[in-house]
Amino acid sequence: MNRSRVLTILVGLMVICTGCTMPIAVSEVLQQPVGTRLYTRSNLWFSDPAAVSALNIQQGRILPAGSAVEAVSADENQLVLRDANGQEYTILFDAGMHLCTMREYIRQMLTVTPPEQEFAFIRPEMRPHVRRGEVLQGMNRREVAVTYGAPVRSRTPSWGNESWIYWIAPDRTIRVVFRDDMVINIINHTTNQE
Repeated sequence: MNRSRVLTILVGLMVICTGCTMPIAVSEVLQQPVGTRLYTRSNLWFSDPAAVSALNIQQGRILPAGSAVEAVSADENQLVLRDANGQEYTILFDAGMHLCTMREYIRQMLTVTPPEQEFAFIRPEMRPHVRRGEVLQGMNRREVAVTYGAPVRSRTPSWGNESWIYWIAPDRTIRVVFRDDMVINIINHTTNQE
């Protein structure tokens, strides 16, 4: 066996035995041009910045949509971002709940498009509600996706569904109901028994 093949096998065994996941280059996933910034595509809810659920459970504080961030690190289980103030956010990702890969999640969560362009579709009367993380009747799907984040596929398999389900607590959900692309109802659920 040649030396490079032995080395490749040893590295592979180390990865398997140590349970390490391979790093993901966020700049490559987003095809980020050199010298451009990254921004959040939706509000990111968190109680503890060191353990942010990728389910975007709507408790605690909000890292607002359009926040300039730096990707510190990423692998298949977590994404670490740093905001302009130096605060780090470790987003814990579960591919089984999201039914997508971390790379897909990164594309849902981050953009290289500046906020004034990325969010130009948000109507002026909805902007204050989006910033506060409030979904209202009359919002369209894109405004809801910025306000609450992309719906998790294990709960909302398609963006075309007539309702999207979001967590407002680890054991409580809400259902955002649409008709003709507009929110017509928001239903609170007392337990996560969907």
